[in-house]
Amino acid sequence: MPEFRLPVPTGRKRTLVLAAPLVLATIVVVGCRGEPKDRAATQPARAATSRATGPAKLVLERGFVDMGTMAPGSERDVSVGVRNGGGERLIIRKVETGCNCVLAAVEPEAIDPGGSATLSLKVRTLKHPGVYRADIAIASNDPGGVRRLTLCFDVPDALAAEPGQLCFGVVRPGQQLTRKLKVVANRSAVSSSSILSSTLRPQTDEGRPQTEGRSNRSAVSSRSNRDVTSKVLYAIADSGSLVGRVIQPEVRPGAAAELEVAMTAPARPGTYRYALNVNTASKDAPAVRVPVVVSVSDAATVELDAVDFGRMARGSQPARELRVTVRPGTRLESVSARPAVLDVDTPSGPLDGGGSIVLRPNGGIPFGPVRGELALSLAGNETSVLTIPFRAYVTEGADPEQPAAPGP
Repeated sequence: MPEFRLPVPTGRKRTLVLAAPLVLATIVVVGCRGEPKDRAATQPARAATSRATGPAKLVLERGFVDMGTMAPGSERDVSVGVRNGGGERLIIRKVETGCNCVLAAVEPEAIDPGGSATLSLKVRTLKHPGVYRADIAIASNDPGGVRRLTLCFDVPDALAAEPGQLCFGVVRPGQQLTRKLKVVANRSAVSSSSILSSTLRPQTDEGRPQTEGRSNRSAVSSRSNRDVTSKVLYAIADSGSLVGRVIQPEVRPGAAAELEVAMTAPARPGTYRYALNVNTASKDAPAVRVPVVVSVSDAATVELDAVDFGRMARGSQPARELRVTVRPGTRLESVSARPAVLDVDTPSGPLDGGGSIVLRPNGGIPFGPVRGELALSLAGNETSVLTIPFRAYVTEGADPEQPAAPGP
């Protein structure tokens, strides 16, 4: 086959041959000079998108969920974010709630490094009033162990006492004392309730002197829902007496019934506990139970009837001081918190001139409402144990990841 050639004009063949190497050289030089700039520009982006290393790590968006007040028999949904902060795939193995009132599930159950999922919670309240706490435990392949989340909600009764506990503090034997008590409506469904009577019931206090007594219930006259009067008088054993008198009997939304509770302290040192049951005309809450506690001492005085830490973040350590004075011949042997959720700092010297006990919540305090007691043990001329109640409401702390609990 004959060879076919394009005609090349005379004088241009040499120019064409020389131009090609120049163009190629120019492209190569420019490309080589530009490559370092591109690498430097892409370096920060690679660092920013680099993944965490190490094993899988389960991180909860928060460790405490406060559902607030919920009506009896109601339902509510809430979601909490879950994140894998490790370098390996996170596998959710089990989610336990410890309460039939809470259903929980994590979707998806397999989370890639840096990925996230959702912990879905469905709360179904019971018909029985009270403050409920559910501990949700999430087990996974995180070598740190089980992660926990606390959920709290309050199912109020139709009527409630304020305060919920009558604390008379540390008093002298035979001392005359009075406290105010209110009964309030918690639900708008209760249109009108009238306080009818009250009953004092002595209760056993382990190892402490306890007075056995009897109670009287006075007759009650009622003219109408808007004009109800009652007067209740109680007598217990010779060591003490309690009188409950109704000042304002009607309970309506926004208006509370008012009572005055008077006590004559028992004669012997120690801690005494009772229960004051306020009976009402309400079908929803025919009786409101109010615990009563009083400590009797002839050798020590304590300024506060109760210690209130209020609303506090977990991990914080708000300090409260409890001023105590002990007479000569008696010493404060020990102070302990039950449950052991407080760190107690007691003065080193004698307290006959007065001293302050410093209280701080420790890392063992749980989420939600916390109630407990301080036990002050006296020795010497008077051997007794005095009780001071304490309370707090603990919310989310400063550490969003929450410490892990040991795995199963």
